[in-house]
Formats: sequence, C-alpha cells, structure tokens
Amino acid sequence: MDVTFTNWLSAFWTISSKINPAIVATLFLAIPAYWLAIISRKTARQQLRAYISIGSNELDLVKSVRSGKWGIKFSYKNNGATPAYDLSISTAHVFVDREDIDLPSVLSPYALGAMGPTDEITDFEPTELTDDDIELLKSGRKVLIMFGHLKYTDAFKKKRWTNFRFYTGGSAPYAGPTDTALTIYVKGNGAN
Repeated sequence: MDVTFTNWLSAFWTISSKINPAIVATLFLAIPAYWLAIISRKTARQQLRAYISIGSNELDLVKSVRSGKWGIKFSYKNNGATPAYDLSISTAHVFVDREDIDLPSVLSPYALGAMGPTDEITDFEPTELTDDDIELLKSGRKVLIMFGHLKYTDAFKKKRWTNFRFYTGGSAPYAGPTDTALTIYVKGNGAN
C-alpha cells in the first residue's frame, strides 16, 4: 500500500474515532513535531559541521633563504562552527610540460590532530625548483601542479575528506610573488 499523507490521515481518523479525543490530539501534534525534530537535527549537522578547505588566496611560491630552492606556501582553514578531529593531510607536486595530465598518487599523510572552528594553519611544500624553473613558469612553458588530500572527522563523528589541485604556469603563467601564485585547477577538487 502506498503510504501518503492522505492515506495516513484517513487511517488516523478511522482509528481516532475509537480512542479518547485527548490522546488523538496529542498524537496528531506529536508525530509532525517528531518529523520536525529530525529535520532540524539534520540541518544543524550540515550548518555546524567542520568545513576544511585550502585557501587559494594564500597559495604562493617562496624561496628558501637557506637552500635557494623554491617551495609552495599554502594554508588550510576550518570554515565551520565546530572542530575537526583526526585531521591529516597529504600533498605532492609535479613540474611538467602541460597541466592536463594524470597525477600520481599522493604521498603518505601526516597527522595534524584537531583544528578548532575558524583555525587556520600555514604549511610549506618543498620543491626542487630553481630560479631558472621559475622563469619557465613565468613564460608559460612549464607547469607546477600542487595537489593533495585532507581527511578529518567532524564533531558529529562523520568521516570527511577534501581533494585539492592548484597550478601555475602553462595557461596561467606565474606572475611573481606579489600576486597569487597558484590557480584552482578545473578538475580534481572535491569534498564530501
């Protein structure tokens, strides 16, 4: 039998004619209230949960004073209203001729622990890029792709993940450290 509101209401009125009217009124109000409680709980979980993302406006190439090599400075932030637990990240990069390539699997993750609401962490991905490589990025003849994976558990004990991919060079030539160095790549980004 197809359970619709009309069928439910008809059955409810049939049963209610044999029961005390006060009990009927209580049930008639309690069932929709229960449904509303379930819906509001689900909405609260979606609105309050942790949302970890990579800040594209914080991505930049920086030169190490000690080694003379370039690396990628980036940050990730909890944009949610509750903490993220068991946070781990794995990142990698490739220096290639074009941006539309299949990427290798990411390195082993390293654990970061918990991250509170609105917390932001700045990190560094070392590379072997030299000043000559930076010139190739500026001319668009080479591409640097940084990619990775974030995993965490939200306050409601649900496992979450974020995949990210950014690049510079190729169709988005590197403009220098005064501008945002890396651009969000069209494919490879996602979250649950």
